[in-house]
Amino acid sequence: MLNIDTSNLGGFTSFTPQAKTLLSSLFFQFITQTETQSFIQTTMSDLEKGKRIQTSSNSFILTPPTSPQRPHVSLDQVARKLYPESPIRKRSNLSMSDNTDVGAGISAKLLGAEDSPLKPEGMLKCFPREAVLEDDLVTEVTGFVELVEASAIDGLISVEIAQEVFTDYLELPGWIAHGLSGLKKKLNDTTIPSREFLEFCTSLVQYVDEPNDRFFYTLLTGGSRRHLMQLFKESRLDEVVLLEPKKLLPFMFGLVKNHVGLDFLQGTMEFQSKYAWTIIVRIFLELGNSSKGLVRGLSLRDFRRRPDFLSVCHDVDRVDDINKITEFFNYEHFYVLYCKFWELDTRKKFKLTKVDFKSFESFTLSDMLVNRIFRQELFPFGSFSELETFYFTEEALKQHDYNPNAKHTEMHYSDWCYFFLMYNNSNCPIAKRFFFNALDVEGYDRLITMSLQALWRDLSNKIADFLGEQVHFQDVLCQAYDMLGIHEERSHLTVEDIVDHPYGGDVLSFFYSANKFVDFECQDPIRQRLNSEDSDWTHYCRIEYERLAAEEESN
Repeated sequence: MLNIDTSNLGGFTSFTPQAKTLLSSLFFQFITQTETQSFIQTTMSDLEKGKRIQTSSNSFILTPPTSPQRPHVSLDQVARKLYPESPIRKRSNLSMSDNTDVGAGISAKLLGAEDSPLKPEGMLKCFPREAVLEDDLVTEVTGFVELVEASAIDGLISVEIAQEVFTDYLELPGWIAHGLSGLKKKLNDTTIPSREFLEFCTSLVQYVDEPNDRFFYTLLTGGSRRHLMQLFKESRLDEVVLLEPKKLLPFMFGLVKNHVGLDFLQGTMEFQSKYAWTIIVRIFLELGNSSKGLVRGLSLRDFRRRPDFLSVCHDVDRVDDINKITEFFNYEHFYVLYCKFWELDTRKKFKLTKVDFKSFESFTLSDMLVNRIFRQELFPFGSFSELETFYFTEEALKQHDYNPNAKHTEMHYSDWCYFFLMYNNSNCPIAKRFFFNALDVEGYDRLITMSLQALWRDLSNKIADFLGEQVHFQDVLCQAYDMLGIHEERSHLTVEDIVDHPYGGDVLSFFYSANKFVDFECQDPIRQRLNSEDSDWTHYCRIEYERLAAEEESN
């Protein structure tokens, strides 16, 4: 039998039930360590052989090691902070004899009596951090617990306090506190239940170490600890939890309604909704990184692959002018996207027919590209069509002929955003792959010279109308090879030739857009004067927004 030294615990019997629970959990974690198990097995083997066992009264100490950088916090104090008795819900004491997986540690206590036990295999898959409340974690938790408790009035805290906890303690963007649908009864509420908020934050800090991962799980759960712990319990090794577009709606609406740089949108629900919709599409395009259409869900891996997304979201807190941010949230970029769509949508059904789309860029797209897009060979239509039910009234849905069960034969606004962003940022890796696939009509995974010649014939007359003379295919092919740095004689181009070269997107555009070819030949002087660090998309939007704004002012 193990001799447990409790002399340094300040009187074990005087602890509250919560502190005893915490001690039991810590002891269980200690007793299940590999070194401890090895010692026990060796000792039991020696006992069976009749050997004398030398023990020391100080062999086992239940107090966790303290960090030299942080002050010691008593277990009783932490237990009182994290698990005060609730007048609403009684919590069962966790003991070693309960039919509960004590190895899940404090999480089982956080779940409450009415929840089912945690499953350790789910924990290992879903969360990168083990459920151990170390001293540095205790100090971190204690900091925001004291802030929330001091600020709570009648069990509620303001959204501003939640923002402070997110930014100062959890390394999360403060503005997402406005969209915590898992804690708010109504999205417009300016207060949040303090206890539920603390429970969510404590669980998040306890199990998720990296700020990028915390951001993902906050967006996924909307601040609901129950949802977070449900993910923890039900996750399996072969599962990937996905963040769907509709999960971002509350956060984007919260941003639109509360950011100082978007005050001018107040009272214009239609533009608020379209702007929020556009942000979501841009997030799923950039993080989804798919050249075959918008993905239907984002994984934790997608967030880890793009840590700059979290950095951009932090910038939203820091700036008053949303247009200083060129990625995802820029309002001027939305304005260009929406106005260009509106110009093509002649029926005002918020969908484009093939005839509508052909008029894009004054009919200068190749017929091949238009046909492939509307045969949906490059990407499916209507991937985000379910979002329309959130943005439109029933009357508007009828006006737009919305039918959730109908086959999508027309281009929706989200589909338009996907194409338009690709088209005007054609040198980004996703766009290069997209237009390579578009030109690879035969599906050879290479662009054969004969195929490129057939594609050129489709455009040559349109280009001649612009330039006043015919441009020969052989001259264009030589120019393309020179731009890509290919000096040997070749019969085809590979995807690596295009993706690995900074001008690969420009080369592809010669064969699907007469307008782009002419623009490149004329060497737009405005483009050369702009900062070389600007993307093609930023450059295009800057010029186009000024043109559209001037037209609006003149009207």
